[in-house]
Amino acid sequence: MLKIFISGIIIVCLLACENNSPNDFEEENIMSPSPPEVDSGVTYTNTIRGIMMDHCLQCHSSPTRNGAPFPLTTFQEVRSRVASINTAMNDINDPMPPAGLIAESQRSQIQKWIDNNLAE
Repeated sequence: MLKIFISGIIIVCLLACENNSPNDFEEENIMSPSPPEVDSGVTYTNTIRGIMMDHCLQCHSSPTRNGAPFPLTTFQEVRSRVASINTAMNDINDPMPPAGLIAESQRSQIQKWIDNNLAE
């Protein structure tokens, strides 16, 4: 009698664990989080170049002026230095440009561009 009872419990447990959805345990759903949302409209050409022109090229032109150590006139130049640009533009103690922090909305656009994998 005990064997029948234990067998019945095992059968109930197995039936309770059935998979009703083909996607419940797919590796893709478990291992791959959704990619972060990015603003696909923020690119160097339509957004970042204008910010650079308005706030950086007074010194970071080609040739550079006012002691700027490098130009920021092309997509390649800006892309290669984007981490330091982003840091400097958000540094309240030693901001770039030296006149002070640019608008939060423009700094946010630079971060969106970074999050968008530096689209040209």
